[in-house]
Amino acid sequence: MSASSNTTTSSFPVASGTLAGVGAYLVGYLATYLWKAQAVTETLRPLNTVAEFFGSDPVPAWKVVGWLYYGGHFVDSKLQFGPAGPRFVDLVQSGEGTLELLYLLPPVLLFVAGAAVAVRHAAASAQDAAMKSGVAVTGGYLLCALVGALAFQIDGSGPEFVPAILLVGVVYPLAFASFGGVVGQLLRRRRTSGTTPAAE
Repeated sequence: MSASSNTTTSSFPVASGTLAGVGAYLVGYLATYLWKAQAVTETLRPLNTVAEFFGSDPVPAWKVVGWLYYGGHFVDSKLQFGPAGPRFVDLVQSGEGTLELLYLLPPVLLFVAGAAVAVRHAAASAQDAAMKSGVAVTGGYLLCALVGALAFQIDGSGPEFVPAILLVGVVYPLAFASFGGVVGQLLRRRRTSGTTPAAE
């Protein structure tokens, strides 16, 4: 095996994996926003009308959409509103039936991200591809999960912080991007074997 081939195989896809992780998170949030922002705005309208009447800031719909996106990772949201004290709510389960489709969004996007990284980068084995793709994608997704968990807070209400980091930022990308990495490596090898001239 040539030196250049060794370098390609042993390299770690930090940049492409991080970009894939960030891209998967942003696409997932954007898809959730386009799907549910209008419904969230309508749901918040009475609350925001009262808040504005008393001179308080309205609840931003884009933040509550973030709660839904984290709910798609099985992360509950902590609600601090009202005198009853904090309570924890699974917004996806407590909403309308079609909201459960959000459970499919993160796995699909992370699988595609892991596969895309593996297709672009050679690996010594399927296990190696899974490790590299999973860890690389996790870096970008974890960064976004941390930023989002902080950005989506509203006066102490928002996605539970620890599950948001562990489930959204670590468990999901490691599991599904790694699986995608295995499939991506198989596709890469099939493509490579199909384009390699047969030995004379």
